[in-house]
Amino acid sequence: MITCFIDFQTSQASEMQKCYDKFVDSLECVQLKCSNSDCGVSGQIIKHAYYRRNVKLGSGKTILKVLRVICKKCETTHAILPDWLVPYSQVLLEDHLEILQNYVKGNTPNTTKPSNPEVDVRTAYYIIKDYRDNWQENLRSISTSVFIGKKELILKCFSEYKFQFMQIKKTKNSLFLSTT
Repeated sequence: MITCFIDFQTSQASEMQKCYDKFVDSLECVQLKCSNSDCGVSGQIIKHAYYRRNVKLGSGKTILKVLRVICKKCETTHAILPDWLVPYSQVLLEDHLEILQNYVKGNTPNTTKPSNPEVDVRTAYYIIKDYRDNWQENLRSISTSVFIGKKELILKCFSEYKFQFMQIKKTKNSLFLSTT
């Protein structure tokens, strides 16, 4: 997978897809590098297909149509994921951060409910468990926390661990920083 910074400032489902589509339409795939560590070639990525991804927004559950690209050299496919999605999660990164910031302050999902009504208490506890099991010590080891800016946190996690923050599955992921 390839994670890209995509500006998205609304919780409206229709705007989310439009924002993502605008980015994908402007994306020059030749700029992308294959995230397969055995390949890593640049300039050989082409658009391949789309898949549907469930996302929980404050305005309701929705489906995001996500672009898959393929490397012409090694034939590995990669999803083009926006930075505001956590790989393999239906919950937005900003909602993960809100839950975790409350947790670090000593609050529980029972006492401080997530502001996104689509994220239930059980899901919030699951996010906290994943954080404790997989990310809490990682952040401590690089002297950072869930309270720094979202973009800075993403950049630090990719720099140190080659994964999006809160990515649990160890699927290869690379960060694409657009030059436009």
